[in-house]
Amino acid sequence: MSTEPAKSKPKSVGTDPSQHRVSARKVLAEGEPQNLDSAYSCALLNDTSDAYIVTTFHDSGWAAEIWGQPPGATIYMKPGWKAFLDPVNCEDVLNQDEHGNSESYGGGWPFTTQANSTYHFSSKSF
Repeated sequence: MSTEPAKSKPKSVGTDPSQHRVSARKVLAEGEPQNLDSAYSCALLNDTSDAYIVTTFHDSGWAAEIWGQPPGATIYMKPGWKAFLDPVNCEDVLNQDEHGNSESYGGGWPFTTQANSTYHFSSKSF
């Protein structure tokens, strides 16, 4: 004789046909990235025809990572990182003398990565 309680039959749950099923599959377009790590939920999308240098920074101000990002490339990052975007167009210069005095020319764009968002290089915004 079994001492386990009787199991009831699961009830059918109605679904909203306008919502996508969790098990639905998606065919990725050529070059479309896929990110399976939700901790890296901020996409940096170079949607321009120019290459860029991206630098991330620790809270102390020291550089953490630096990479070149060519046109069309998407990189995923954790949210909350401080980053700086520099165009690779030979118009940006940093001159520093032996005393630590520096002058810079050109422009770059600072930003902080945000969860579940895409930073577009073309508009320099999320």
